[in-house]
Parts: sequence; structure tokens; C-alpha cells
Amino acid sequence: IQKDPAFAAGFDVYTDLGHALRKQGKVKEAIAAYQTAIQHHAEPQSGAYEALSEILKQQGRMKKAEAVLRKRPILDPEGGI
Repeated sequence: IQKDPAFAAGFDVYTDLGHALRKQGKVKEAIAAYQTAIQHHAEPQSGAYEALSEILKQQGRMKKAEAVLRKRPILDPEGGI
């Protein structure tokens, strides 16, 4: 992961880390993990975009939450981006 963070993003490592941290109540760390996943091109179905948006909404940061979802790549019907 340290040598190639993009590799980890491809396997949802940062998204999964964000989910685990969020369950532990470590919201700040979860946000950072989701942001890292997105920065390294998380897959649209990974949940990183939705989870980060949800946390931001809970914090009352609605515009930022909406901006995160607008950045999410959309899958085409054939399964590609």
C-alpha cells in the first residue's frame, strides 16, 4: 500500500478501512480513508463516495456532501465507466 496507494484503491482497502473506522466512531480518520480511496480512483460501487457524503451530511456540510457525489463516476450499462 505504501509503495502504490492506487493499488490499494483498486481493492477497496481504503474504503474498507473507512467503514471500519466509522464503526469505531473514528469519524475524522474514516473521512481521511474515504478521501484517500476517492483520490486514488475508488470504484464507483465501492461505497467510498456515498459513505463520505453521508458523514458530511451528518456534520451539516451539505454542499460538500453533494460535491462528493457529483464526483462519483457513473457506470455505463455495459459495466464500464
